[in-house]
Amino acid sequence: MLNESTDTVFQETNSRLHLALFGKHPCWNDHMEDIGLTTPSLLEFKRRLYYEGVSGRLDCGAWRDLQPENRVETFDHELLWTGSTGVIFAVMWHSADAGGRASYPMVAAAHFLTARLPAMVGLVFEALQQVAEDCRNAHDRQAVAAAQTRGGERLIQAARKLVPMSAQTWDRTCREDFLNHEGFGENGDGFARLFYALTEYQNLNPATRNTFCYRVTDGGAGTESLNLWQTLLRAQMEGSHSLLTIRSRTTQWVDVMAGDFAAEEFFRLKAGSGEIPLVTDVPYNVPDELKEQTRMVLESFLDTPEMVPKLDGCGSDGPGQGTLGSLVSKIFRTKI
Repeated sequence: MLNESTDTVFQETNSRLHLALFGKHPCWNDHMEDIGLTTPSLLEFKRRLYYEGVSGRLDCGAWRDLQPENRVETFDHELLWTGSTGVIFAVMWHSADAGGRASYPMVAAAHFLTARLPAMVGLVFEALQQVAEDCRNAHDRQAVAAAQTRGGERLIQAARKLVPMSAQTWDRTCREDFLNHEGFGENGDGFARLFYALTEYQNLNPATRNTFCYRVTDGGAGTESLNLWQTLLRAQMEGSHSLLTIRSRTTQWVDVMAGDFAAEEFFRLKAGSGEIPLVTDVPYNVPDELKEQTRMVLESFLDTPEMVPKLDGCGSDGPGQGTLGSLVSKIFRTKI
């Protein structure tokens, strides 16, 4: 997913931005007819999120027995999924079909045929939330189709205002506030805890080092936290693996899901922090060397976000060759 030839898709569709709608809506007796699923990545996005993720969790009753205090009660999520040749921005909200069955959500997903993240993502999500509002207010299928058309136009307008990520275009205050948020604890220990957990995982699972899932604080950044975590963690991955960040607008955390993760991980959509704790809160005994590595990465993230380095220098074979995993052989000897 998100690795198709952008030139081929553009030649076939004459567009570098594609907006799709799917899920449940009161104007259909069951699942609505898909609108705008015009790229391979959007088709795969629906399969993984809706069929394998949401439907799979409902079919097995994964959320049924969650206690109220450990349950995210409603679908009200924002998603940012990046790959080697594209990005999908999506919103998901509570909905129902004509019969009142309300277990499934409705989804609006925009596929941008570019691998470059913008400096800020708020404009795109604002446009998608307006699509969601228009769909909620639509009383017939023609109105839903019109909402998709208008949404595509709004997204084009939003895209024209986007600028590539750099230290000059991305508000430094946004990154400073994120890094200094109380959710990361004293001296930003939450970041070091995440990197520690990730390194340990990669040490134990070298064949799947780019497939991992963690829950982290949103750092008080709301929607922009999706982009902030993408920027920090994509730098720690090898190759062209995809990375998904998800947040519910009713909570204060982000789920980070990388590579070919299992469909069962979509349990996170409705599981509270009592079921899945934030790794940034877990009091690992992080070695001083990794803390220093983390500090240097965060300084780079603040000063040059477009060039966040991998954690290296401890066990790497040479300049630029180190990754989080390269730290393991030198400074980690035991499992968590």
